[in-house]
Amino acid sequence: LNSRVSGLLQAKDNVGQGGLAVEAALVGLDAIEDLTNQLKSLALSVRGASAEGRLAAAEQFDVLREQITSLANDAGLNGGSLIGANPSDLNVAVNEVGATVTIAGAASDAAGLGISTAAGSFNNFATDANIDAAIEQLNSAIVSIRSRAQGFGSSVASLQIRSNFIDDLTQTLDAGAAKLVNADLNEEAA
Repeated sequence: LNSRVSGLLQAKDNVGQGGLAVEAALVGLDAIEDLTNQLKSLALSVRGASAEGRLAAAEQFDVLREQITSLANDAGLNGGSLIGANPSDLNVAVNEVGATVTIAGAASDAAGLGISTAAGSFNNFATDANIDAAIEQLNSAIVSIRSRAQGFGSSVASLQIRSNFIDDLTQTLDAGAAKLVNADLNEEAA
């Protein structure tokens, strides 16, 4: 029983680390959503603006777009990012015999979210139609971000439930081991 408790405590550490990795992805997605909303505000602000204003906004749009990719790649733990340009899957050992739960990564960089460059896809915001196309793409990206965050949130909750279960099970096993080891020999002999 004590050996099993030791294995379960190691699994609990793995579950805790897995939870932190998923939480890092959630923090990253939250920041990416903020940047995406900033891109949307920037595009909206130049509707009806001069050609120079549109060009300047398009350049700023592309700089901010690159920040999304950088942020997605940085939102990782232990060398892997669930939301980077090349996301890694997370395998979390959840018990002492090696059963695992896999949490799939989802590319949430600018390309993974389908956010194109203003210079390449939106003609440097030359027309309001170009701006509208960018806004439509950004709205779609926001929906994707929220969907991914919801999935990762469910994974965090599942890992927390597993961690609580391991706590309860180790307490039960410790109590069982104590009953076997801590028996009063005089009382047992009687």
